[in-house]
Amino acid sequence: MMPQHMSPTKKTQAVMMMFLERGLLAFGFIHFPLFPIIRVILVIRV
Repeated sequence: MMPQHMSPTKKTQAVMMMFLERGLLAFGFIHFPLFPIIRVILVIRV
């Protein structure tokens, strides 16, 4: 699923983002409006 040539830091960030997304989705649709905002912030920070 993830490219093997990624550095450990990038790989860790990708895994953390995956867990974060799953956690937000599992959290429920109450906080759904926050989801795109958090994703944009994560993308900008990386």
